[in-house]
Amino acid sequence: MNNEQHQEDTKYLQWQDGMYVRLDDLLCDYEAALVENSLRDSQYFSFMGNPMPLDRCLGVRGEDADYWADDGSISLRTKLTRAQALYIATGDTACIGY
Repeated sequence: MNNEQHQEDTKYLQWQDGMYVRLDDLLCDYEAALVENSLRDSQYFSFMGNPMPLDRCLGVRGEDADYWADDGSISLRTKLTRAQALYIATGDTACIGY
């Protein structure tokens, strides 16, 4: 990995309003669980619940962290890459748990 890519992957240190990651970008349920747990453990947001059938994102809107539909009806504006979401969740840009 080059230095520029590493800087891009590690530029976010914590979840902020409007950030989200698409569930399709995560490679497995374990990665989704890592990201969900980082949101659930955050002192800044309340985690709301279980995914609905149309939910395709995991992220933050206002003070609520949850699964969201990716249909443009909500204000999720900062799309994170898989590496960025894992970095916020674990401090590493790769998942070594599976």
